[in-house]
Amino acid sequence: MISRLSEASKYLQEKINDLSKDKVMPEVIDTILEERFMEKIEPLLTQEDLKMIRDNEDDEKFAENYMIHKVRNYQTLLEETVKEIVTEYITEQE
Repeated sequence: MISRLSEASKYLQEKINDLSKDKVMPEVIDTILEERFMEKIEPLLTQEDLKMIRDNEDDEKFAENYMIHKVRNYQTLLEETVKEIVTEYITEQE
């Protein structure tokens, strides 16, 4: 079960690199994960929430902990995002 972005990132890196002939840079995987996941999360946050996150953007743990408590289905959305990325990667490789 994946519950944090760091776990999702590690899982994706392992899975994609197992499926790939060429190693994919961790930074590329992290960027894709964060962008896709934030597309799902942002509509569920208020402007005040986004401001709080931006004001504390230097503290990555704060932002994630804040979102975990604000978004009821945070873990489900994170797991869905991971599955979508793996599925897309497999499809592209075929």
